[in-house]
Amino acid sequence: MGVSIHEHDAFMRCCYCGTRLVQRLRSDEVTALSHGSRPRRHCESCVGLTEWEFLSAVAEEADCLILLDVNNIYVSAFNHGFDAKRYIDSVPAHRVRQIHLAGHSHCGTHIIDTHDAAVIDAVWELYAYTVRRLGPVPTMIERDDNIPPLAELVEELDLARKLAAGALEQAAA
Repeated sequence: MGVSIHEHDAFMRCCYCGTRLVQRLRSDEVTALSHGSRPRRHCESCVGLTEWEFLSAVAEEADCLILLDVNNIYVSAFNHGFDAKRYIDSVPAHRVRQIHLAGHSHCGTHIIDTHDAAVIDAVWELYAYTVRRLGPVPTMIERDDNIPPLAELVEELDLARKLAAGALEQAAA
């Protein structure tokens, strides 16, 4: 079972509070942490931390795993003006146990992570980059609404497998 940091306001306050929450949740069989939106509230120790620094610090301190949502990283990078690859490069690889992919709604000036559309090319490219860096990691494609026929979902799954295989070959070369 995983816990998403954006679902728990207490988690967003600071690394110390986040660590205490994860440790408490771990006692209830929660073993993985998912990143959410950029921390909205900070204590003194968290001022100036990037989203990836915050996630990494809490995962390391709490000794938990990470569910890495590549689409969310793409969306946050667009909305907050940072380099998505820098985020991927900064995540502790040994903590990542699952990758999530999804579609989103592009509203021109901002993107909403809606999980109701096909994965776009830019997210597929970021996924391949992620697999080259992290190696083989189980991947799930999320679709919460506007669910297409099964054949279309299988096509997306096949593309994920093809891109992962190619990325692993590139990483090995």
